[in-house]
Amino acid sequence: MCTTLPHKETLLYFFKWRQQQFEPCIRGAPQDTPETIAKTIPLTKTAELRRSQRSHGLKTRNKYDKTKEDFIATKSPGQRPQQTHPAHSTLRRTARTTETMTDTSVKIFYGDYSRNDEDPTTWMQNLNTRKVLNDWTDDKAINVFESLLAEDKKAYRWWHKDLKIAELTMDRTDWTTVRKEFKKRWPLLPEPEEDLESKREELEQMRLGDRDLGTKVTYQGQELYAHVAFTNQATRLANEIGDTNAFLLPSIRNQLPEAVRNTLKSMGKKPKTWEEFRKAMMTMPLSDLREEAAEIANATASIQKSQHYAHAPLD
Repeated sequence: MCTTLPHKETLLYFFKWRQQQFEPCIRGAPQDTPETIAKTIPLTKTAELRRSQRSHGLKTRNKYDKTKEDFIATKSPGQRPQQTHPAHSTLRRTARTTETMTDTSVKIFYGDYSRNDEDPTTWMQNLNTRKVLNDWTDDKAINVFESLLAEDKKAYRWWHKDLKIAELTMDRTDWTTVRKEFKKRWPLLPEPEEDLESKREELEQMRLGDRDLGTKVTYQGQELYAHVAFTNQATRLANEIGDTNAFLLPSIRNQLPEAVRNTLKSMGKKPKTWEEFRKAMMTMPLSDLREEAAEIANATASIQKSQHYAHAPLD
C-alpha cells in the first residue's frame, strides 16, 4: 500500500537524499593546498601578481632619496643628508675649480716700469682672466682693479686724477672701456729685433760661480736657485739662436763649477742636448750639490794651508 506523504515532508526527504548522494564526492575530493593553487595559477597571472607587489617598492631614485632623507631626519634631526646626485657632484666640482682659479694672485700694479717683473700687458691680462673665470660683473672687476693700484704711485694717480681730466666723458663703469684706456696708457712694448750674434755671445759668456751655488736669485719674477736660473737662461738663449744640435753645450758644460760637474757625474748624467741638460740640472739634489761643494772647499783650504807651511821661512 502506497502511503502518500505531505508535500513538505517529500521535499525534506528529497534534499536529504541528494545530500547523501554528493557527500562521498566532496569528502574524496583533493583539498586546495598552496602547492596545488600555485600549480593551477597560469603564468600570466603569476607575472601580474608580482608586478602588483613591486608597485609598492622604491622603483625610482627620487623615491629612494626621499625615503633616505626622511629616515635620516627621523633618526638624526640635526644631520643634513649628503647629496649624491650627479648634478650636485658637478656643481661641487665647478665650485672647487672656481675657488682654485681665484687663488691665482694678481700683484699690486705700480705702472712706472721700475720693477723688472712688472709687465702691464700681462698684469691686465691676468686680471681679465680672473674676471672671466669667476663671472665677475663690470662693477666688481673695476673695484678689484682699483684695489690693486699701488697708492700714490703712477698708476694710482693716472686712474684717480689724470684720466678724469683727460677723458671727461669716459664711462668708468664699463670694463671694456677701462681696459682700452689702460692699453692706451701702457701699450704693448714692441718686440726688439733679434740679434742672434749678440745672443750667441751672451750664451758663450755665461758663467755660474762657485759662490752662487745654493743661493737664490730672481728670474722672471720667481725666486730660483742660481744653478736653476742659469740653466733656464742658457736653454732659452740656445733655443732662440737655433742651436738645435747643441754645438755650444760642451763649452757651457765644461765651464760649470767643479761641484756641479762632479754631482752630474755621480748621477750618471752626461747631457748631449739642451733639454737633457735642463732636466739634469733641474733634478740635481741640492743636498748632494752642497756636500760636493763643501768637500771641494775643504780640500782647497787644506792645499792652501799646506802650501803656506811649505813656503814659510824656517826659524
